Amino acid sequence: MHGPNPNVKSTKRMWATTAMTVAVLVGGLTGLAQPAAAAGSISAYLSKTTVVVGTTVDVIGSTSDRKATRVVLQRKGSSGWADIQSAEVKPGDWSFKTTIRPTGVGTYTFRVRSASGAAVSNTLFLNVTIPLADGTYDMVVTAARDAECYGGRMNGETLTIRGSLARLTRPKDYGDDFTGSVTRSATGFSIRVSEPDEHPAPPRSATFSGRTIANGRLTGKAKLGGPIGDGHTGFVCDYAFDAWGPHLSSAVCSVAAIRKVKPPAGEAWDASQTPTCVGVWAMAYLHNTDPLYADGPPDILILRWNGSRWALVSNACALRTTIPASIWRTGCTQD
Repeated sequence: MHGPNPNVKSTKRMWATTAMTVAVLVGGLTGLAQPAAAAGSISAYLSKTTVVVGTTVDVIGSTSDRKATRVVLQRKGSSGWADIQSAEVKPGDWSFKTTIRPTGVGTYTFRVRSASGAAVSNTLFLNVTIPLADGTYDMVVTAARDAECYGGRMNGETLTIRGSLARLTRPKDYGDDFTGSVTRSATGFSIRVSEPDEHPAPPRSATFSGRTIANGRLTGKAKLGGPIGDGHTGFVCDYAFDAWGPHLSSAVCSVAAIRKVKPPAGEAWDASQTPTCVGVWAMAYLHNTDPLYADGPPDILILRWNGSRWALVSNACALRTTIPASIWRTGCTQD
């Protein structure tokens, strides 16, 4: 007969201990796997996605968090998201609405967060534009085909806007001015003008579609077309255009004001020479910052007042019919 085997008890104790350890581990892991309480989701939209500056826009949405009493509207800036204003959550349908009025031009980025910040909505984008203002605008067309167009050049002519009416002057010997209508929208404008309909052939006409991108400046596409002779053939000229208008603040003709504009590399504004200004145009002097060329003749640049500050005019010498003659001659015909 054999006595009890001590290894059997040891083995039983080992399996019992192992089973207990596994049970503890499984229970612990099960506890870790339990999901945290949901923070609730938020959805939002804008009542309008494109508006003119100063127009109100509603931010509308809802949350799935049935305990929520308010949400917070945020705007994204250069340093990240910042709280703008809060909105109450309506009990029952858990909806919210708040109103904003953008005061600047550009694209705004918004979202809505929960009061705790645990949930955020989809991202919202709002495009804010400048309305087309009444006034007389100087046409600027630098495309080479403008000078060759059968209907006469557009560059240097004036476009006058008065409410829903428009008038485009025409070059000498190219007939009467064109007149027509203006259509404004949140995204821009559309203008159609034509010559008096006094001939058997259809009248020549011009169309402009574009937007206001700065105080007093229009940009877009222009098309000039119509019959040639008795109307059996015709022409069409289309190109990009700018139009600079009169709605500008008073320009400050001083070196101090012009020095706020960053000069080209290697040059500095010359404080010893007074700028020359004609209306919203200016001609200012620079000197080379390299001592080797310090005694050389000054350079001249042409600038235009854009409503709040001076700005350099690119390819200015191509705008001879637009820039005042005294400014253009000095700035563009120097040796």
